[in-house]
Amino acid sequence: MAKKFDVPILFLIFNRPNTTEQVFKIVKEVRPSRLFIAADGPREDRIGEIEKCEEARKITEKIDWLCEVKRLYRKNNLGCKVAINEAISWFFKNVDEGIVLEDDCVPDPSFFKFCETMLRRYRYDERIMHIGGSNFLPNDMKESDGYYFSKYSQVWGWATWRRAWKKMDYKMSQWKNFSRSKEYSSLFPYFWERVYWRVIADAVMMGKINSWAYRWQFSIWENRGKAISPGRNLVKNIGLRGGTHINTNVGILERQAESINGNPVVLSNKYSINADEYIMKEVYRISPLMVFAQWGYYMFKKGE
Repeated sequence: MAKKFDVPILFLIFNRPNTTEQVFKIVKEVRPSRLFIAADGPREDRIGEIEKCEEARKITEKIDWLCEVKRLYRKNNLGCKVAINEAISWFFKNVDEGIVLEDDCVPDPSFFKFCETMLRRYRYDERIMHIGGSNFLPNDMKESDGYYFSKYSQVWGWATWRRAWKKMDYKMSQWKNFSRSKEYSSLFPYFWERVYWRVIADAVMMGKINSWAYRWQFSIWENRGKAISPGRNLVKNIGLRGGTHINTNVGILERQAESINGNPVVLSNKYSINADEYIMKEVYRISPLMVFAQWGYYMFKKGE
């Protein structure tokens, strides 16, 4: 019988029983001692969604190990932005640190050990605010025994601490001051990179992007925080094509999950800089053309 896993896990589900079942299969193998399950409610105008939501919830009731379970099930639909933000806040009202998994993110078993190690190693380091499970770098940049500090917080399987989530600036009240600061220019040395993130931030604040994840990313930047990224990709996204708010290079993002060494070492600062530059150019595809395309799209898009 597998040993229990003592890092709390929050499992976010909605209306996809097929992907929910695949991710929950991995969760069951890990056997967490504390499991939190949050589900947004069905949308009234979507035929069959009530049944799909119920089916997804029933999958998570199949718990055959000793486990403390807490559930946050919404009767009405709150939407991605509100539902996930509130679920994570609920999670960290109950735990000091933990892992967050969505219903389309299938992790390699080594992901859990990686998160456990990083949570313990950087528990009291206020500079570190996020531990991601994704790696979108090319093969010649992968490091199976390492991890690096990134300015980008990937949320397809991730972990953090209550002390970091307390800094979530959901209303983005600090963003304008930060985006005019020297720290902002230092964080984004390229002109079009600075403009790109201002366009995205404006779209978020105007309600053109219904995303909690951007708000979390901006909060990390506002607090001069860093994210940990593994040297190999630890999570496979199985719902990407049907997901929302994907304006990046989908081909690069569709990666198989791999394994990482159980006691990874931190990689050099030069590696981190090169990795972030690759993400900027190849994942976000930041360029003058992309900036104008994004600006035009959100300028005429209705709020959500």
